[in-house]
Amino acid sequence: MAGFLLAAAVVSKVAAGWSYTSQAPTNRLAVGLGMMRRDEEGLIFLGLGTQTGVLSPSLEAAILQMVMGTTFLAPVLLRLVLAVGQWPSLSLCPCRTTAVPRGR
Repeated sequence: MAGFLLAAAVVSKVAAGWSYTSQAPTNRLAVGLGMMRRDEEGLIFLGLGTQTGVLSPSLEAAILQMVMGTTFLAPVLLRLVLAVGQWPSLSLCPCRTTAVPRGR
């Protein structure tokens, strides 16, 4: 169940990123992967579902594993996608988009 939730979380956010349109050239895969994380809001809804008794213990565990999986997987995938893209370094926050000549 947790694997299915993780796959659905990744596929749905990547699909949403691919549907993004802009006048400027945009790395739509990076947009989708950037939206993939489900941190606080996932834990908040998990807590609410647990308190109200709506979720079974196995579903609680599956949702928690999905939240943890997307939280740790998103930065790794973003780093890989951005490294192949237009930025020369593996930085997730590119401060410059052009290389600076060294020694000048």
